[in-house]
Amino acid sequence: MFEPWAAVDLSCDAYLAQQGNPRIEWKFEKGETVTLLYRDSQFTEPYKGCVQFTPSSIHFSSVTRKDTGKYICEVLGESGQLSKSEVNLIVQVAPSKPVASVPASVTIGNKAELTCKESDGSPPPTFLWYRNNIQMPVNPNTSEAFKNSSYELNPKTGQLTFDPVTGFDSGDYYCEAQNNIGTPQKSDTYRLEASELNVGAIVATVVVLLILLGLIAFGIWFAYSRGYFNKRKDLPKGVMENSNRHRPSWCECRLDLPRGALALPSYFPQDCCACALNPGPCLSIFSYPPAHLCKSGCFTRTLGLSSRSS
Repeated sequence: MFEPWAAVDLSCDAYLAQQGNPRIEWKFEKGETVTLLYRDSQFTEPYKGCVQFTPSSIHFSSVTRKDTGKYICEVLGESGQLSKSEVNLIVQVAPSKPVASVPASVTIGNKAELTCKESDGSPPPTFLWYRNNIQMPVNPNTSEAFKNSSYELNPKTGQLTFDPVTGFDSGDYYCEAQNNIGTPQKSDTYRLEASELNVGAIVATVVVLLILLGLIAFGIWFAYSRGYFNKRKDLPKGVMENSNRHRPSWCECRLDLPRGALALPSYFPQDCCACALNPGPCLSIFSYPPAHLCKSGCFTRTLGLSSRSS
């Protein structure tokens, strides 16, 4: 293990076992990725200018965390025999502040997953979880404080799984990352509430309903403001509308008037109604007080023309 920025030499033991002038390749393996580092007497990017080669080793003038990994030296001898050796390089870096993910509310009986992530530590850190400032053991049955909980804790991945969640699992949670280099780092603290009802889902549903009601109300207001709703009802058959704004706007059949009589409200008391021949049904425009029955001898008042009925 090496500190950051240290100079490092990685030897190729496979070369020492060969005779003559063998062909040498260096490869870098990190996780599932293998990168060619050196071939045909030259380094590949980004190692040019940073690493020096000798037949028996490679030299890093300064290493960083990204150089941590496995280095593979392959040597092909003049006889065609292939030899290989490996060197693990670990650049020690203390972990940074981890990021915890904790659900705010969980329904009792359901499953809940809490995660803790950290990407800077080298070697990779292990993780601890705390509830209400008390460290949670890997096996809850070994602790009096956690024996009523049912969970699985993976120190390597930092995942904490409750299955199922119980009422005892409510509390304040945070995680800690440590790799024995520097000071262990703690995440922020988050509150988890275990309840019979999913409070978060209820609040979200109420908010969505309020938004929908607001949209509906706005739509109705917009339609009225644009005149999409006709405020005037269709007149029934045999009913006509009076366009005079000083008179009632609706009229209907008066069955108590003789057929062919058109009753119109009069502006003058003596002209209680006007009689006119009309082949259509008897119509009356309501006024207040109601129009009187047509009688013989009434003044005729039709469309502003007056004449004495004969």
